[in-house]
Order: sequence, then structure tokens, then C-alpha cells
Amino acid sequence: MKEERERHEVMEAQHAIELSELRSRIKELQTGPAPGATFTAEAEPDMVIEEEQEQRISSPTDSVTIMSDNGQAHSPDFAKPINVKTDFALLSKPDVPEWYSLKPCLNGSEKDFMSNIPQNVISHSDCNELMYCHQDILWYSPLSRRDHAYIIRPHAHFHPSQLGAKWTPNAELQSITGRMREVFYTPNGPGRMVYYAGTYVCLEIAELLPSEHSTIPPKLHKKLRHETLADGSLLPGKGRAQAFQDINSHYRSGSAKLMCVVLQCVGFNHALYDGLIALRDQAMQNRKMDKQLVKVAKKYEKLAEKRKISEGSGTSQVMKKTRLFA
Repeated sequence: MKEERERHEVMEAQHAIELSELRSRIKELQTGPAPGATFTAEAEPDMVIEEEQEQRISSPTDSVTIMSDNGQAHSPDFAKPINVKTDFALLSKPDVPEWYSLKPCLNGSEKDFMSNIPQNVISHSDCNELMYCHQDILWYSPLSRRDHAYIIRPHAHFHPSQLGAKWTPNAELQSITGRMREVFYTPNGPGRMVYYAGTYVCLEIAELLPSEHSTIPPKLHKKLRHETLADGSLLPGKGRAQAFQDINSHYRSGSAKLMCVVLQCVGFNHALYDGLIALRDQAMQNRKMDKQLVKVAKKYEKLAEKRKISEGSGTSQVMKKTRLFA
């Protein structure tokens, strides 16, 4: 009894200490820490977030915010290319929704998903020109805003299967300057989720210096190598590996170029976006119904099989009785 009473007193004392610490913590949160007080480990994440926000606010104006692997924006690490003349800070800010409020509107895993968009949806666009980046976008705007942007493109395509391993100009770059496009992209490279970025005008195309290639995010860098290889599907495994080695050596030497496409956001087409979301939701509903139909069909198949077996066994029993009384 004495030991049990002592153990009970110890537990009450520990509870009182914990309660006192909790009250002190609540008071500190309400009034702020006392002079000279140190932050506990629990407060460190908030401090880190505030420091990151301060870094974003104080960052150079001609830099871009790049998305990390978890879809969150982090501090700029891709500066304005030296050859780019456009100063995004001097451009007007378009009226665009917050990026975090937008949903993916296309399924990138479907074959020819861009060309399969119905014309009645495309007709919502004033330019009727859809541009899929096949990659992530290097955004100029910080935090949740997504407006003016850069995309990186190979200047030419490499054809190792052709006689002499030819390089041909990237035709896309020859026709985009000064043109308006509805831009789509996939965060962190190719994937299932394709987002609509908005309506853009290409202001200029500038060459990246070889020294600037290293500032491109690694995932995007790898994607650009694959975009440069024009007919890689025709090559065996060793042939593709050799082709990529050739491409890498050309980029390192500066004989192959990467181009920076400067895009000014001029708006966000809500009618186009809403039309695409409606199509996506309908497709998801159809797939859900298809799965339900398949499930029901399988259920009826099992019931039919059981009925068939049951009827078969019943017939055999009747035949046995017939033989007995014959």
C-alpha cells in the first residue's frame, strides 16, 4: 500500500510539472517569449519558413522560382540569362489565379492527349494555338503566383540514325517569336498531371551561354538531352547510349546550343480551363462507371458459373435416380 501511494504521488508530481510547462508554453505563445529566452526545437520550423520567405522577398528581380520535387516553390536558383534582354520587372502583372488553386486538366499518360482535345473546347481560345512544354516551367514570379516565365529548348535536334549523324534546326523556335500560345506543362518533367499555365506571348529567344547550362535544374537538364535526340526510338540500347554521349559532348564544347524562350503571360483563359476541367471530370466519371460495370459483370459471371455448376449437378442427380428405377 505504501509503495502504491508513493508511486501515485510521483505520478501526480510529474503531471503537475507537465501542466505547469504547458501553461507556460501557452502564455509564451500568447505574449511572446520572455527576454533572453531561447527558442525550443518546436519553434525552429517556423523560423526556417520565415527565413525562406525573407530570402524570396529580397531576391533579385530578374530571377525565377523553381518548383521542388514535392511541388513547393523554393528560393530562386536560376538567374536571368545574360543574353536575355527582357526585364520582367517592367512588364505589367496579369490577372491570374493563385497557382495552388488550379487543378491538373489533362492526363499526360494518354496517347496524343493534346491533339484529342475537342474543337469546341479549343474554340474558347483567341489564338487557337496550344503549346505543351513537355517539361516544367522556370517561373519568374515568386511564391504562389505564376505568370511570366522561361522555358528552355534545344536549338537543334540530333539524328544519329541518318547518314552523317545530322543536326537539324528546331522548327518550333522558328515560328514562335511574337506569337500567342495557350501554354501547358508538367511539374518536374513528364507525367500524368498536365497543368494549364495561361495565355502567353513569346517576346524573344536567347542563347544560353555554356557556363549557364549548369544552372539548369538536373531533371530539366536530363529532359533536354532526351528532347535533343530526334530518332532515339530507332536505335538499340547501345546506340542510344552512344547518341547521348555525343549530345553531351556537343553541349560541353558549345557546338550544340540551348535556347531560352522568354514568355510574357498576358492572361488566363478561364473558359478554356473550365472546359478542360469538365472534360477531365467526365473522363474520370466514365472510368469510374467502367470500373463499376466491369465489377458488376464479373459478379454476374461468377453467379452464372455457380448456377451452371448447380444445374449440372442437379441434372446428374436426376440421371442417377432414373438409372436406379430403370
